[in-house]
Amino acid sequence: QTSSGYGSDDRWSNTYNLSSKTHELVLHEFGQTVIPGNAKHFSRSTVISQPGTRGPATYNDKVQYIQNISLLAGKEVTLSFFAKADAAKQIAVSYGQRFGDGITSDPHWDGPGTKFNLTTEWQRFSKTFTYPALLPAANLGEDHCNYIEFWFENGSISDFRTDSLGFQSGVFDIAQVQLEEGPHMSAFASRSINDTYMDCKRYFEIITVPLNTPLTMLQVLNSSTAYGSFSYFPKRKIPRSITETPIGGLNAINLSGGDAGGTVSFQSPFSSNMARIDIFGATGLNPGGISSAFSAGTTTYLLIDSELF
Repeated sequence: QTSSGYGSDDRWSNTYNLSSKTHELVLHEFGQTVIPGNAKHFSRSTVISQPGTRGPATYNDKVQYIQNISLLAGKEVTLSFFAKADAAKQIAVSYGQRFGDGITSDPHWDGPGTKFNLTTEWQRFSKTFTYPALLPAANLGEDHCNYIEFWFENGSISDFRTDSLGFQSGVFDIAQVQLEEGPHMSAFASRSINDTYMDCKRYFEIITVPLNTPLTMLQVLNSSTAYGSFSYFPKRKIPRSITETPIGGLNAINLSGGDAGGTVSFQSPFSSNMARIDIFGATGLNPGGISSAFSAGTTTYLLIDSELF
Protein backbone atom coordinates (compact mmCIF):
# COMPACT_ATOMS: atom_id res chain seq x y z
CA GLN A 1 0.00 0.00 0.00
CA THR A 2 1.41 3.37 -1.05
CA SER A 3 -1.78 5.42 -0.68
CA SER A 4 -2.57 7.26 2.54
CA GLY A 5 -5.39 5.64 4.52
CA TYR A 6 -6.82 2.16 4.89
CA GLY A 7 -5.90 -0.73 2.66
CA SER A 8 -3.34 -3.26 3.85
CA ASP A 9 -3.79 -4.28 7.49
CA ASP A 10 -6.91 -4.82 9.54
CA ARG A 11 -8.51 -1.51 10.52
CA TRP A 12 -5.18 0.35 10.66
CA SER A 13 -5.11 3.61 8.73
CA ASN A 14 -1.59 4.12 7.34
CA THR A 15 -1.47 7.86 6.75
CA TYR A 16 1.09 10.47 5.81
CA ASN A 17 1.42 14.07 4.69
CA LEU A 18 4.47 15.72 3.09
CA SER A 19 6.16 12.34 3.45
CA SER A 20 6.13 8.96 1.69
CA LYS A 21 5.42 5.42 2.84
CA THR A 22 4.94 1.89 1.57
CA HIS A 23 3.09 -0.37 3.97
CA GLU A 24 2.83 -4.14 3.70
CA LEU A 25 1.97 -7.21 5.71
CA VAL A 26 5.03 -9.45 5.95
CA LEU A 27 5.16 -13.15 6.79
CA HIS A 28 7.26 -14.09 9.80
CA GLU A 29 10.12 -16.45 9.11
CA PHE A 30 8.96 -20.02 9.57
CA GLY A 31 9.95 -21.35 12.98
CA GLN A 32 10.81 -17.99 14.54
CA THR A 33 10.36 -17.99 18.31
CA VAL A 34 10.89 -14.34 19.31
CA ILE A 35 7.30 -13.35 18.61
CA PRO A 36 5.24 -15.86 20.63
CA GLY A 37 2.18 -17.83 19.59
CA ASN A 38 3.39 -18.89 16.14
CA ALA A 39 2.50 -15.44 14.78
CA LYS A 40 1.91 -15.29 11.04
CA HIS A 41 2.22 -11.63 9.95
CA PHE A 42 3.69 -8.34 11.05
CA SER A 43 3.31 -4.75 9.85
CA ARG A 44 6.15 -3.13 7.87
CA SER A 45 6.25 0.59 7.09
CA THR A 46 8.99 1.76 4.75
CA VAL A 47 9.23 5.51 5.27
CA ILE A 48 11.04 7.89 2.92
CA SER A 49 11.35 11.40 4.29
CA GLN A 50 10.97 14.20 1.73
CA PRO A 51 13.57 16.95 2.38
CA GLY A 52 12.27 19.05 -0.51
CA THR A 53 8.71 19.33 0.83
CA ARG A 54 8.66 18.37 4.51
CA GLY A 55 7.81 20.98 7.08
CA PRO A 56 5.79 21.69 10.25
CA ALA A 57 2.72 19.79 8.92
CA THR A 58 4.64 16.62 8.02
CA TYR A 59 3.49 13.35 9.57
CA ASN A 60 3.86 9.65 8.84
CA ASP A 61 1.93 7.32 11.12
CA LYS A 62 -0.49 4.44 11.54
CA VAL A 63 -3.60 4.79 13.68
CA GLN A 64 -6.43 2.57 14.86
CA TYR A 65 -9.76 3.94 16.07
CA ILE A 66 -11.54 1.98 18.81
CA GLN A 67 -15.31 2.34 18.72
CA ASN A 68 -17.20 3.68 21.79
CA ILE A 69 -15.27 6.29 23.73
CA SER A 70 -16.98 5.32 27.01
CA LEU A 71 -15.32 1.88 27.04
CA LEU A 72 -11.98 3.36 28.11
CA ALA A 73 -12.88 6.86 29.35
CA GLY A 74 -11.32 7.49 32.76
CA LYS A 75 -9.55 4.11 32.77
CA GLU A 76 -5.91 3.18 33.15
CA VAL A 77 -4.77 1.01 30.25
CA THR A 78 -1.57 -0.59 29.04
CA LEU A 79 -0.44 -0.70 25.42
CA SER A 80 2.11 -3.34 24.43
CA PHE A 81 3.75 -4.21 21.11
CA PHE A 82 6.81 -5.74 19.49
CA ALA A 83 8.91 -3.53 17.21
CA LYS A 84 12.21 -3.31 15.34
CA ALA A 85 13.80 -1.19 12.61
CA ASP A 86 16.45 -1.42 9.91
CA ALA A 87 18.88 0.44 12.21
CA ALA A 88 18.88 2.05 15.64
CA LYS A 89 15.91 4.43 15.36
CA GLN A 90 13.02 5.81 17.38
CA ILE A 91 9.27 5.74 16.93
CA ALA A 92 6.62 7.47 19.03
CA VAL A 93 3.23 6.34 20.34
CA SER A 94 0.33 8.57 21.32
CA TYR A 95 -3.32 8.13 22.28
CA GLY A 96 -6.46 10.19 22.30
CA GLN A 97 -10.21 10.52 21.92
CA ARG A 98 -12.46 11.70 19.07
CA PHE A 99 -15.97 12.76 19.96
CA GLY A 100 -17.42 11.87 16.59
CA ASP A 101 -20.08 14.50 16.02
CA GLY A 102 -19.46 14.35 12.28
CA ILE A 103 -18.70 18.03 11.75
CA THR A 104 -15.65 19.39 9.96
CA SER A 105 -13.91 20.61 13.11
CA ASP A 106 -14.05 17.07 14.60
CA PRO A 107 -13.68 17.82 18.34
CA HIS A 108 -11.00 15.62 19.83
CA TRP A 109 -8.50 15.26 22.65
CA ASP A 110 -4.87 14.34 21.86
CA GLY A 111 -2.63 12.87 24.54
CA PRO A 112 1.15 13.31 24.82
CA GLY A 113 3.51 11.07 22.88
CA THR A 114 6.24 8.75 24.13
CA LYS A 115 9.33 7.75 22.16
CA PHE A 116 10.74 4.22 22.05
CA ASN A 117 14.27 3.18 21.05
CA LEU A 118 14.27 0.45 18.41
CA THR A 119 17.12 -1.80 17.31
CA THR A 120 17.38 -4.31 14.50
CA GLU A 121 16.08 -7.06 16.81
CA TRP A 122 12.51 -7.59 17.99
CA GLN A 123 11.78 -6.14 21.42
CA ARG A 124 8.55 -5.89 23.38
CA PHE A 125 7.59 -2.45 24.65
CA SER A 126 4.77 -1.17 26.84
CA LYS A 127 3.23 2.12 27.92
CA THR A 128 0.64 2.66 30.68
CA PHE A 129 -1.60 5.72 30.58
CA THR A 130 -5.11 6.91 31.49
CA TYR A 131 -7.75 8.11 29.08
CA PRO A 132 -9.60 11.22 30.30
CA ALA A 133 -13.00 10.80 31.89
CA LEU A 134 -15.95 12.08 29.89
CA LEU A 135 -17.51 15.35 30.97
CA PRO A 136 -21.20 15.00 31.96
CA ALA A 137 -22.20 17.39 29.16
CA ALA A 138 -20.03 15.74 26.49
CA ASN A 139 -21.71 15.93 23.09
CA LEU A 140 -20.96 12.63 21.39
CA GLY A 141 -21.72 11.82 17.77
CA GLU A 142 -22.20 8.33 16.40
CA ASP A 143 -18.49 7.95 15.48
CA HIS A 144 -17.05 8.62 18.95
CA CYS A 145 -13.95 6.55 19.68
CA ASN A 146 -10.57 6.22 21.36
CA TYR A 147 -7.43 5.83 19.30
CA ILE A 148 -3.86 4.57 19.37
CA GLU A 149 -1.27 6.07 17.00
CA PHE A 150 2.24 5.01 15.98
CA TRP A 151 4.46 7.78 14.55
CA PHE A 152 7.46 7.31 12.24
CA GLU A 153 8.25 10.95 11.50
CA ASN A 154 6.65 14.32 12.16
CA GLY A 155 6.96 18.08 11.79
CA SER A 156 6.75 20.58 14.62
CA ILE A 157 2.93 20.87 14.62
CA SER A 158 2.64 17.38 16.15
CA ASP A 159 5.66 17.58 18.47
CA PHE A 160 3.46 17.23 21.56
CA ARG A 161 1.97 13.99 20.27
CA THR A 162 5.39 12.53 19.29
CA ASP A 163 7.72 13.84 22.00
CA SER A 164 9.46 15.76 19.18
CA LEU A 165 10.35 12.68 17.14
CA GLY A 166 11.38 14.72 14.07
CA PHE A 167 12.15 13.78 10.47
CA GLN A 168 13.59 10.41 9.44
CA SER A 169 13.53 7.62 6.90
CA GLY A 170 13.63 3.94 7.72
CA VAL A 171 11.95 0.55 7.77
CA PHE A 172 9.78 0.00 10.84
CA ASP A 173 8.26 -3.36 11.83
CA ILE A 174 5.47 -3.75 14.40
CA ALA A 175 3.77 -6.89 15.69
CA GLN A 176 1.19 -8.01 18.26
CA VAL A 177 -0.22 -4.64 19.30
CA GLN A 178 -2.42 -5.06 22.37
CA LEU A 179 -4.38 -2.60 24.51
CA GLU A 180 -5.78 -3.80 27.83
CA GLU A 181 -7.19 -2.38 31.04
CA GLY A 182 -4.87 -2.12 34.04
CA PRO A 183 -1.27 -1.14 34.77
CA HIS A 184 0.46 -4.29 33.46
CA MET A 185 0.91 -5.98 30.10
CA SER A 186 -0.06 -9.61 29.73
CA ALA A 187 0.62 -12.28 27.14
CA PHE A 188 -0.77 -11.41 23.72
CA ALA A 189 -4.34 -12.69 23.29
CA SER A 190 -4.48 -14.07 19.76
CA ARG A 191 -7.68 -14.45 17.74
CA SER A 192 -8.46 -16.55 14.71
CA ILE A 193 -8.22 -14.97 11.27
CA ASN A 194 -11.90 -15.78 10.70
CA ASP A 195 -13.02 -13.98 13.89
CA THR A 196 -10.90 -10.96 12.98
CA TYR A 197 -12.33 -10.96 9.46
CA MET A 198 -15.91 -10.97 10.74
CA ASP A 199 -15.19 -8.11 13.14
CA CYS A 200 -13.61 -6.05 10.37
CA LYS A 201 -16.65 -6.50 8.11
CA ARG A 202 -18.68 -4.40 10.55
CA TYR A 203 -16.57 -1.43 9.38
CA PHE A 204 -15.62 -2.19 5.79
CA GLU A 205 -16.43 -4.86 3.22
CA ILE A 206 -15.56 -5.63 -0.39
CA ILE A 207 -18.20 -7.55 -2.34
CA THR A 208 -16.79 -9.29 -5.40
CA VAL A 209 -19.13 -9.63 -8.40
CA PRO A 210 -17.42 -12.06 -10.82
CA LEU A 211 -17.55 -11.52 -14.58
CA ASN A 212 -21.05 -12.05 -16.06
CA THR A 213 -22.51 -12.77 -12.62
CA PRO A 214 -25.64 -11.02 -11.31
CA LEU A 215 -25.46 -9.02 -8.08
CA THR A 216 -29.20 -8.62 -7.57
CA MET A 217 -32.54 -8.59 -9.37
CA LEU A 218 -34.01 -5.28 -10.55
CA GLN A 219 -37.55 -4.08 -11.14
CA VAL A 220 -37.77 -2.43 -14.56
CA LEU A 221 -39.46 0.98 -14.48
CA ASN A 222 -39.18 1.76 -18.20
CA SER A 223 -37.00 0.81 -21.17
CA SER A 224 -33.97 2.62 -19.73
CA THR A 225 -34.38 2.51 -15.94
CA ALA A 226 -34.45 -0.25 -13.33
CA TYR A 227 -34.09 -0.32 -9.59
CA GLY A 228 -33.60 -2.83 -6.80
CA SER A 229 -31.69 -3.47 -3.59
CA PHE A 230 -28.90 -5.69 -2.35
CA SER A 231 -27.71 -6.78 1.05
CA TYR A 232 -24.32 -7.04 2.71
CA PHE A 233 -22.84 -7.96 6.08
CA PRO A 234 -24.45 -5.81 8.84
CA LYS A 235 -22.33 -2.72 9.49
CA ARG A 236 -21.92 -0.84 12.76
CA LYS A 237 -24.13 1.88 11.25
CA ILE A 238 -25.57 2.85 7.87
CA PRO A 239 -22.51 2.99 5.53
CA ARG A 240 -21.21 6.41 4.56
CA SER A 241 -20.46 5.29 1.00
CA ILE A 242 -20.70 2.44 -1.50
CA THR A 243 -18.18 2.66 -4.33
CA GLU A 244 -18.15 0.66 -7.56
CA THR A 245 -14.77 -0.23 -9.02
CA PRO A 246 -14.15 -0.14 -11.86
CA ILE A 247 -16.72 2.54 -12.55
CA GLY A 248 -19.19 1.13 -15.09
CA GLY A 249 -18.49 -2.48 -14.17
CA LEU A 250 -22.13 -3.15 -13.27
CA ASN A 251 -24.78 -2.95 -16.01
CA ALA A 252 -28.40 -3.94 -16.53
CA ILE A 253 -29.28 -6.98 -18.61
CA ASN A 254 -32.30 -7.14 -20.94
CA LEU A 255 -34.77 -9.95 -21.41
CA SER A 256 -32.89 -11.50 -24.32
CA GLY A 257 -29.83 -11.82 -22.11
CA GLY A 258 -27.87 -9.10 -23.85
CA ASP A 259 -26.02 -6.28 -22.15
CA ALA A 260 -28.40 -3.34 -21.76
CA GLY A 261 -25.70 -1.00 -20.48
CA GLY A 262 -26.66 1.88 -18.25
CA THR A 263 -25.11 3.78 -15.37
CA VAL A 264 -25.27 2.47 -11.81
CA SER A 265 -26.33 4.77 -9.00
CA PHE A 266 -26.13 3.66 -5.38
CA GLN A 267 -28.73 5.54 -3.38
CA SER A 268 -28.17 6.30 0.28
CA PRO A 269 -28.15 2.96 2.12
CA PHE A 270 -31.36 2.65 4.09
CA SER A 271 -30.16 0.23 6.76
CA SER A 272 -26.94 -1.19 8.17
CA ASN A 273 -27.15 -4.19 5.82
CA MET A 274 -29.10 -3.13 2.72
CA ALA A 275 -28.86 -0.45 0.01
CA ARG A 276 -30.81 0.57 -3.07
CA ILE A 277 -29.26 0.30 -6.52
CA ASP A 278 -30.63 2.12 -9.59
CA ILE A 279 -29.54 1.79 -13.22
CA PHE A 280 -30.22 4.65 -15.62
CA GLY A 281 -29.61 5.04 -19.35
CA ALA A 282 -30.00 1.37 -20.23
CA THR A 283 -31.52 0.22 -23.55
CA GLY A 284 -34.13 -2.38 -24.43
CA LEU A 285 -35.49 -3.10 -20.96
CA ASN A 286 -39.03 -4.46 -20.69
CA PRO A 287 -41.20 -2.01 -18.65
CA GLY A 288 -42.78 -3.79 -15.71
CA GLY A 289 -40.46 -6.76 -16.09
CA ILE A 290 -37.45 -8.00 -14.18
CA SER A 291 -33.79 -7.37 -15.02
CA SER A 292 -30.59 -7.85 -13.04
CA ALA A 293 -27.48 -5.92 -12.18
CA PHE A 294 -24.56 -7.95 -13.42
CA SER A 295 -20.83 -7.58 -13.91
CA ALA A 296 -20.15 -6.97 -17.60
CA GLY A 297 -16.74 -7.30 -19.20
CA THR A 298 -14.79 -7.42 -15.95
CA THR A 299 -14.96 -8.50 -12.33
CA THR A 300 -16.52 -5.68 -10.32
CA TYR A 301 -15.92 -4.81 -6.68
CA LEU A 302 -18.27 -2.93 -4.35
CA LEU A 303 -16.49 -1.13 -1.51
CA ILE A 304 -18.84 -0.61 1.46
CA ASP A 305 -17.39 1.85 3.97
CA SER A 306 -18.63 2.26 7.53
CA GLU A 307 -15.27 3.13 9.13
CA LEU A 308 -15.08 5.49 12.08
CA PHE A 309 -12.74 7.98 10.38
